[in-house]
Amino acid sequence: MSRSNLPSFFFFQSQLIQGQEVEIVGDEASHILRSRRISEGETITLTDGNGNLATVRVISTVPKRNRLTAMVELTTNSEKGEIQRVLVSALPKGDRQSVMLDMATQLGMNVFIPLRCEYSSTKLQPKMKDKWRRTVRESSKQCRQSWFPDIRDELNLPDLLKDISDNTLLLYADHQGQVVGDLQLADFQRLRKIILVVGPEGGFSDQEMLSLRQSSGISIKLGGLILRTESAAISLLSSLNQFFP
Repeated sequence: MSRSNLPSFFFFQSQLIQGQEVEIVGDEASHILRSRRISEGETITLTDGNGNLATVRVISTVPKRNRLTAMVELTTNSEKGEIQRVLVSALPKGDRQSVMLDMATQLGMNVFIPLRCEYSSTKLQPKMKDKWRRTVRESSKQCRQSWFPDIRDELNLPDLLKDISDNTLLLYADHQGQVVGDLQLADFQRLRKIILVVGPEGGFSDQEMLSLRQSSGISIKLGGLILRTESAAISLLSSLNQFFP
């Protein structure tokens, strides 16, 4: 599909009703009017990030004030995928967090849970979550995803492992594990959730690795090199696409 045929996709937090006139202001209006150069009479798609979509037609613009008015022509709702993909990862440093979440969103991540490990070098700070939510929102808009990934509270490994249900598959990065290609499609038939676990660049501690190996999880080898945290996370998510294109 060429770029000219792709719908312009933007965020609108409030409920949208067919026949309603809405006003969009601030950064989102600036993106629509200045970055995408949408003008009066053009149609765009709005989403609230919870699966709700609205096709709206721009009826007036005030670019200098970052403001536009649009008419809601059609509302729809998209269903979530049958299998939830949860990324549970130790935090990489600095801007690499945003890189990881941006790419993970494009590859189908539904939930992100920061993982606190014994060898974690980066500690969770309150302001990080707001930045992460902005990152996954912008990435979702880019790939036309109407369900924005959920950012959850931090967990340690014991708390994560004690809450694994029968319809959940846990995969964790381990240089001694099996290659993804050895998994069979039948392994995924009963699933409703896949949890992908990635440790810090210092690796899991001996106790953490023992806990993982004693769990029902499957260890996955990601090539012959030791990857950075964000690279391992993206590699795991990307590998799943061969089972769920």
